Amino acid sequence: MAPRVWVRPAPMACAPRMDAVIAIEIAGNCTYDTIWFTDPTYGIDSDYEGNRAESEIGACHVYRVDPATGTVEAAITDMVRPNGLAFSPDERWLYVGNWDFERTVVMRYDPDTGEGEVFFDMTAAPGEEAIDGIKVDRDGRVYVSGPGGVWVLSPDG
Repeated sequence: MAPRVWVRPAPMACAPRMDAVIAIEIAGNCTYDTIWFTDPTYGIDSDYEGNRAESEIGACHVYRVDPATGTVEAAITDMVRPNGLAFSPDERWLYVGNWDFERTVVMRYDPDTGEGEVFFDMTAAPGEEAIDGIKVDRDGRVYVSGPGGVWVLSPDG
């Protein structure tokens, strides 16, 4: 097994400046050995959670950090406010919650291609909460903090 490589937290110091790194997921058990994170604007939307500021990026994305090179890239760019994220046990899928009251969905992406699809739609669910944290257990069940509480979804959605 190859030794693990520590990557200095460069995303916080890159230009343009990140808005509010929220969720981090490390894929390395199977194939990717990369770091993924979301960067919604919560830390700059108001002074309540951080310091109000304009986004230097202009959008919210899911980023991928390659530990071998330190390269940071916007890997998923089609969400309004990506928040929680988690990999399936075999790392075949990356689940990402969209904190958007108009489209409250859990997306499922292929990390190799970046292609995604709606895994589960909670837009019509009662409750004022949007999607926050996501975790996946060893059997592939997806746990989502969403409208009305915690949702437990089968691997099939």
